[in-house]
Amino acid sequence: MKIHILGSCSGTEPMPGRHQTAWILETAGRLYQFDAGENCAWTAHTNNLNVAALRALFITHPHFDHVGGFPHLLWTRSKLHNYHKIPLAEEVLPVFTPEPEQWAHLAELMICLRKKKDPVFAATKVVDGEVFSDEALRVEALHNRHLRVPENGDWRSFSYRIFAEGKRIVYSGDLREAAELDEWFASGCDLVLMESGHHRPWEAAAHIREAAGTKVRKLVFIHHGRDYLERPEETAELTRKAWGEPVVFADDAMTMEI
Repeated sequence: MKIHILGSCSGTEPMPGRHQTAWILETAGRLYQFDAGENCAWTAHTNNLNVAALRALFITHPHFDHVGGFPHLLWTRSKLHNYHKIPLAEEVLPVFTPEPEQWAHLAELMICLRKKKDPVFAATKVVDGEVFSDEALRVEALHNRHLRVPENGDWRSFSYRIFAEGKRIVYSGDLREAAELDEWFASGCDLVLMESGHHRPWEAAAHIREAAGTKVRKLVFIHHGRDYLERPEETAELTRKAWGEPVVFADDAMTMEI
């Protein structure tokens, strides 16, 4: 099982060598994507990841640094299929998102570009609990307060817990605070993909260690904010001390085996 980082940056201004958040999980010969920040299709294709083979896409929340690369992703899939005759694993790509209304507008954009009304993706609303399951993967969602507590109870930001090959991965998405995932941390996981755009990484690492002890086997930071972007060596050292062992700060085009 592998994780491929397509974009490692938060929604700052454009940063040299980094694009906004997206990553692919490769398991059992299948590909599943989480978030779709700018240029995700470019990074995938130029690193020999076949986006035509995607089985599903999971969006944490509707901010543009997590969805801005989606039209190009669809366009690339179409080019690979129509011009290079590469088969699509899913002719209509399943997209799981807290805000399907946003994706209805993206569908209108694709119709405008393609001059066709046949669907190229289908958006399903994310709610707490299991959102997806197939022969290789199971995904659970848990709402968080990144976009505040909704008055109508309609949560718009989620974290994901992923089960595959007997292992667990927790992907934070964007959070108000790390403590929102304490239940998942304490139950144990093989990997935590933790955002650092809204938290000091060393403080998040210290909290996860306190909440989970040694039940979290590996900690990886993604969606980098100012601490790491402006002071990478200092931030990495402070975070290592807080965690008690080395942690990983993801780079674009990085691949990790789990």
